[in-house]
Amino acid sequence: AFETMYELLWRNNPIRRWEVGTPETIQNITLADLLAAQTKYYVPANTLIIAVGGINHEDLVGKINSSIPAGEPAAEDPPRTWDDEYAATPDQQPKIIGLPGREKAIILAGCKVPFAQSKKEQMVEQCLKYLLIGRYNSRLWREIQEKRGLVYNLSGGFYSVYPLAGCFYIYAESLPDRTDDVRNLIIDLLERPLEGSDAEQLEETKEWFYDWYSLNK
Repeated sequence: AFETMYELLWRNNPIRRWEVGTPETIQNITLADLLAAQTKYYVPANTLIIAVGGINHEDLVGKINSSIPAGEPAAEDPPRTWDDEYAATPDQQPKIIGLPGREKAIILAGCKVPFAQSKKEQMVEQCLKYLLIGRYNSRLWREIQEKRGLVYNLSGGFYSVYPLAGCFYIYAESLPDRTDDVRNLIIDLLERPLEGSDAEQLEETKEWFYDWYSLNK
């Protein structure tokens, strides 16, 4: 489901394929490809060595420098971006994959999100996630599960692979005959993400995020 979502969101960005590649690309890897990658990137100047314990720092550094000359760092590949794809409409929406005989349905909704460039943008993203899907009294959980009992698993968040792309997604598991109801509710809430959220909920969200940030920074 996730791989299909990435393929539909992005047309050329490499994020649309799993990091491990496809059976065809894996089959075509040669020993020369592996040696070329090792020679280009796995060089002493790009290596970090950490030693912990009863160690003499000067002695360790001397031994490392004598046996592993620093040499030249690996050449940097020019950065690539796919910013033009953020505004492009997905090729197909929705996409239904039928698997006969299954007792559950997976509903996955996603949208492209540019990388947050500032700390404020990052925190705004996290607060929005918390309001929508981040806890058991989030808007999605209340509307889809508590009020209607339509799902038995509901999650979501921001996913990104730097510097390729980022997206926001919502994942739900339900019974097959409830798929349309769940999908429509998710889309409706995504179109009106803050409708119904009051100042008290926003303050609660900010307080939760502040506590989380204080414990994890």
